[in-house]
Amino acid sequence: MARIAFSPLPDINSPVDQRELPQYSLAELSFLFDIPKPTLHAWSRPSRLNGRVVEPLIVPADESAALYSFYNLAEVHILSLTTRIHGVNIANVRRATEQLRKEALHDLPHPLLSEEFHTDGRSIWLKQLEKRIDLSQYGQLGLAPILDTYLERIVRDALFKPNKIFPASQDGKIVSITPNVSSGRPIIEGTGIPVASIWNRFRVGDSIELLADDYEIPPDLIQGAVSYVEKLSSVV
Repeated sequence: MARIAFSPLPDINSPVDQRELPQYSLAELSFLFDIPKPTLHAWSRPSRLNGRVVEPLIVPADESAALYSFYNLAEVHILSLTTRIHGVNIANVRRATEQLRKEALHDLPHPLLSEEFHTDGRSIWLKQLEKRIDLSQYGQLGLAPILDTYLERIVRDALFKPNKIFPASQDGKIVSITPNVSSGRPIIEGTGIPVASIWNRFRVGDSIELLADDYEIPPDLIQGAVSYVEKLSSVV
């Protein structure tokens, strides 16, 4: 099989890319994406596959402290689809990601986030994954449309690097996560208002209408933030 001519990525350390810095704990990622902590832990460690040791799916920004970066968060966002599709397990995802890395001509620190993943690399990843699962579960189009729903919720900058995520655990795009806004925690999109602030007041009795008046935003945005947290809380 021909190798893909991936272009080198910019130096992420010069200047320092804030999105590479450790800022999320395992517990936070578990809550934000309603994924069990053991699953996230397994994704972040080397594993044995066919008698060989393979790289982790996600390399934490600070492995010793088990802290994750915004880029790690974006990787979890993409990989979380595997926990929501019956029949796709971690071993299959590891095989697909390993093949993607093999096809590259240089090291890919975040293969699923690269611009190349959306071209040839994406096709390789899907092909490797889909040949190991029952496609009848997803219809004739397979996993591609499901993956696209996750990729479309990642906003990119001019260098095609993730710069904002609209978590999939909401119907629309009311809640977003941006690395340099509210310390990279969920906010109401376009306002900078932390979702945690909305939720803490709502759970002690403040109404949707009162919160909307206080923050001077439409009630539907307040309701969207509350529903986002309620949905996550219901699966924890």
